[in-house]
Amino acid sequence: MPAAINRFYRLAILLFLLTGVAACSGITRGRHTLAHMLHPGIARDVPLMFNYLRAQSPTPLTENLDTARIELDRQRVDSLYLYALDVARGDYLRACALAGLACLTHRSIPLRFGLNVPLTFENDSLLNRRFNRMPRYLFKDSPTEGDSDKIQHFFMSAWLAMRSDSPMLSNFAGHLIEGGEALLIDARQDDERDLRANALGRRFARALQLDITTLPSQVLRMDDMETVE
Repeated sequence: MPAAINRFYRLAILLFLLTGVAACSGITRGRHTLAHMLHPGIARDVPLMFNYLRAQSPTPLTENLDTARIELDRQRVDSLYLYALDVARGDYLRACALAGLACLTHRSIPLRFGLNVPLTFENDSLLNRRFNRMPRYLFKDSPTEGDSDKIQHFFMSAWLAMRSDSPMLSNFAGHLIEGGEALLIDARQDDERDLRANALGRRFARALQLDITTLPSQVLRMDDMETVE
């Protein structure tokens, strides 16, 4: 892919994320902002997703990860997706975007230009409550602190793969997301586990296009059996 086009897609990914968060976080109140033009209805939908997560039972950390805990958290990812699908009125493309935005795990993005771009305006109590109720353990090698941050990679990669409707962009989606972060964000390095979650997200997108009843856990289980490409 030409370098100029590669940079364009990196910026487009970040723009999507930032404008979506701006719409749902209260940065803009009017209906004719960039955020609302790119994300009609998201100012209503993402807060519903935040509230859904906050209403869940806490997910404690564990040092002794077992199959039952992994399966439970994968089922909780299914529940999150199904709720997003309900909010999105059956639009599974939009549901992936909503589930991904609902699982943002950073308060802000430190840009290379010396600016911190806020991702959420939740107070500390609401932010911590949402974080502590997100599914944590998705893989057999999930660390003690969990893999909550991989959920956003999984769903946003699925969204990008379906939105582009292009085999080439689908194959490059995960690397573009990582590259977009590295382009603009301080102290950001490619993360193998992020790329793995991105690859699984692309596989989820392909599975949905074949069978719209596919659930995230069905694809996440594939990680137990093979290296995802």
